[in-house]
Amino acid sequence: AASAQAASTARAAGTPTAASASAAASTPSVPSSSFATSSPPSLCLLALNTSHGQLCSAQLNPTANGLAAGRADGQILFARYSRAQLLQSRWGADGGDGGSLGTPSFHLQPAHSGPVYHCDFSHDSRMLLSSSQDGGVRLWSWHRAARLASYLNHGFPVWSSAFASHGQQFVTCCYDGALRLFHTERRMPFRV
Repeated sequence: AASAQAASTARAAGTPTAASASAAASTPSVPSSSFATSSPPSLCLLALNTSHGQLCSAQLNPTANGLAAGRADGQILFARYSRAQLLQSRWGADGGDGGSLGTPSFHLQPAHSGPVYHCDFSHDSRMLLSSSQDGGVRLWSWHRAARLASYLNHGFPVWSSAFASHGQQFVTCCYDGALRLFHTERRMPFRV
């Protein structure tokens, strides 16, 4: 009973006991150099210094070769870069901490008459949806940075839009509290 009380007091005081010391000795320690530099990055940060404080939204392309950024002036910035540029910037030519991403290709397209609140890529990265304060939703070709379709003007700001996994339908979320379901080939929403 005295040894149990001593172990309890030692745990409360933060002092290691014989049992905890033997458990720690049998647990393999992870060396600080276990993160090899040959593993791919799990996160890449791309700073857009071309926005002048006007970014409202940004969405990474699912294939990780670019991003779309919605701006307060109603434009969408299409930024594309190659995987080779990404890997070179991450690891650097000398194996150091890398550097800049080089020069991604930028296309700035007029999209809406109000701030672009949200952009969403289709799962195959071929199309992009944009939703805006002006109540509009637009469908874009990612590769051409060209508008393919405009959908029903909701009459209120559209906060968000999202593709279904198959890429043929999408849903919008609007200021009026309504969710609307669309097909990419129809201008009007489904009646549910």
